[in-house]
Amino acid sequence: MQANNSMPTTWTTLTTLTDRERTVTLLIGKGYEDKEIAHFLHTQPSTVYTQKKTGFAKLGLKTRRDLFQFVAHYPHLFLTDNEGEKPD
Repeated sequence: MQANNSMPTTWTTLTTLTDRERTVTLLIGKGYEDKEIAHFLHTQPSTVYTQKKTGFAKLGLKTRRDLFQFVAHYPHLFLTDNEGEKPD
């Protein structure tokens, strides 16, 4: 990863995100694209892009690849009660 050269390590790191940044980050971590997320959340792709950008910055991530590495190291942080279901 390029931003801080260290991977975020705890749930506390994710709690620094706003609810929407966390939702967007979790959906990206599950493989959804910005346009899909915008549709699910009834918002514009540009809004999702901004939430992704600020969320990634807070986590010290630069790219989706960085996020996927984070998910690979900490998959339990991305489990939900509705695993596999699209958001309302």
